[in-house]
Amino acid sequence: MVEASHPVPDSRGVEAARRIAGLVDGAAQDDLVLVVISGGGSALLTLPATGLTLEHLQETHELLLRSGAPIQAVNSVRKHLDQLKGGQLARRAAPAQVVSLILSDVPGDPLHVIASGPTVPDPTTFLDAHRVLQDHRLWEKVPEAVRSHITRGVEGEIPETPKPGDPVFRTVHNMTVGSGATAAEAALEAGERLGFKGAILTTELCGEAREVGQVIASLAREVVRCGRPVPRPGLLVLAGETTVTVRGSGKGGRNQEAALAAALGIAELDGVVLCFVGTDGRDGPTDAAGGMVDGGSVGRMIAAGIDPRAALLNNDAYTALRASRDLVVTGPTGTNVADLCVVAVGARSHR
Repeated sequence: MVEASHPVPDSRGVEAARRIAGLVDGAAQDDLVLVVISGGGSALLTLPATGLTLEHLQETHELLLRSGAPIQAVNSVRKHLDQLKGGQLARRAAPAQVVSLILSDVPGDPLHVIASGPTVPDPTTFLDAHRVLQDHRLWEKVPEAVRSHITRGVEGEIPETPKPGDPVFRTVHNMTVGSGATAAEAALEAGERLGFKGAILTTELCGEAREVGQVIASLAREVVRCGRPVPRPGLLVLAGETTVTVRGSGKGGRNQEAALAAALGIAELDGVVLCFVGTDGRDGPTDAAGGMVDGGSVGRMIAAGIDPRAALLNNDAYTALRASRDLVVTGPTGTNVADLCVVAVGARSHR
């Protein structure tokens, strides 16, 4: 086992990726290559393309992760700066039999996006990567070597990643073995055993975290006031992955930011608990998995001297949730199927 850095790659990951490349380069037709993939693989399995360095990729990844770009867009760039992503591991392993068992952390389970799809046909192109950097105003910010590499790819000077229909995939078998839907179904079953009437609303939750948090809060208010879309005691479960456009200087992660935004939307509302967590136990560059808030969270923040709205504007959800004692800290869970959101509304008070 080789430990390496996530979400920004490091030299340990590069060395491990180089060893993996050496293994599959020697595979023959009678060999079986067994690949186990989970979310996080985009950072952990990093082998910079010719002409690029780890530092070039680190700087580019940092910019992408702070841009608010969805993971599909981020990984379309990563695939075109690497020697193994975007089906290139499968290309190197051909003509061996390749079996990939994939644990999905991406809403909708698009296999080419999970860990940047090292054994999956890549429908994206160098032109797509160029557009992502342009659309998110990063083209002039990424290293010049990255711009040059992508430009050469667009102009056809660098081979594309292998596409759907490429013969290298004739002996490749990709199978999903777990996903956000797995976690959502387990959460719903646990809630129903406790007496809640529940529903899974989506396993493709996405969007800006603070906006998603506001929407989730409105769903909780609907259950409280109207008994929709489930009666009280009700449980709503959602799974997926939001994004954060970092504009402030605070500390937090997408689940903490969604929880803080939701807390503002349920302030002083009785009988409601909202939980937003990363299933891997880590949310952003913090020790927390996410946040679990209730109608008293905002009051506790204010009592502790924290302005929750200012904290949200500064992307400082960690500080606010720590002050209100609403951080969820689990430590590493050993799995990664994206994020889970649970809305719990208790039985109606008879006071």
